[in-house]
Amino acid sequence: MTYVIDKLEQKGVLSQNAFTVDRSKIHVRLTDDGNELMNEIMPKYHELVDNMFDSLNSDEAETLVNLLKKVRNKVKNAFWYLEFKIKYFRRILI
Repeated sequence: MTYVIDKLEQKGVLSQNAFTVDRSKIHVRLTDDGNELMNEIMPKYHELVDNMFDSLNSDEAETLVNLLKKVRNKVKNAFWYLEFKIKYFRRILI
């Protein structure tokens, strides 16, 4: 992720400030150029998404949203579990 953020900063669309020396946490902010780019891109993105989902009726759309929420929760739990394991093993190894 750091690589992507660094590249976007080089292109001038965002700025970053590290919270720690090891850059494990950073604060990222869109620049004026980044805001202009988002204002240009987002309407096209919304149009694309609307076009992809306009074949679904409201019940199908609601079902899809509920299924995606279930998947999202599993992904969140998986990342929480991995983070827990990493912290656990760091304590053992250090």
